[in-house]
Amino acid sequence: SIGVSIFFIPLVFTEHEPVYTCYLLAFVVFITPAFACPSFTQERERGTFDLLLTTLVTPEQVIVGKLVAACRSTGVLTLFLSLPLALGLVKDMTFADLAKHAAVVGMTIFATAVMSLFFSLFFRTTLVALVSTYLTVLFLYVTPALSFKILEAFAGASYSEGTWVVVTSPFFAAFSVGNWEAQGRLFPQGGISKDMVWAGFNLLYLVLSVGLLAAMRAGYDRFTTGRRAVRMGP
Repeated sequence: SIGVSIFFIPLVFTEHEPVYTCYLLAFVVFITPAFACPSFTQERERGTFDLLLTTLVTPEQVIVGKLVAACRSTGVLTLFLSLPLALGLVKDMTFADLAKHAAVVGMTIFATAVMSLFFSLFFRTTLVALVSTYLTVLFLYVTPALSFKILEAFAGASYSEGTWVVVTSPFFAAFSVGNWEAQGRLFPQGGISKDMVWAGFNLLYLVLSVGLLAAMRAGYDRFTTGRRAVRMGP
């Protein structure tokens, strides 16, 4: 990943920072479920859930602890790749734009980790949790915005009519930051302000993540009792 990022560094100096941010987002979306999905399912597969439940650790501590571990693993790896983005400050990027890019990447890590933990708790196997997470992320992050741009190009859909769908995509949120060439074509007049896209994205997934965490706590006792262990091998 570090080697691939070298080819994206020139974009930072040509006022195309959103492209580099999209590379970071793709990296985040790819690796976060791999760290977070096994959090609960491997407890079941290894037969250690009973031991976890006999400790004095509360459900809130278990959920928050596993969430912090998943976000920390992804965050550290992403931080190594994010350092070249700061080189944009040498050119024309401002500290405010850098903070906005960081907010989009950070919220993507947090929201993806929460969704991964949600499926890890409510499904029994790591494979099912992984597939469910990747399909959900694909649907939320890519499909709505991509579908709208296709309809806009081939069916004449108005930006003002479907502008809300781009808020679900971190990639569109990244492209809404700053002022760069061709940004006006991606966010034409008539829809919500481009400055509201990245803010709307962060607010939307903050609310969604809090809701999923609340659902995990509400269903924790139910989904951690009964038949839990899935034996692997003979």
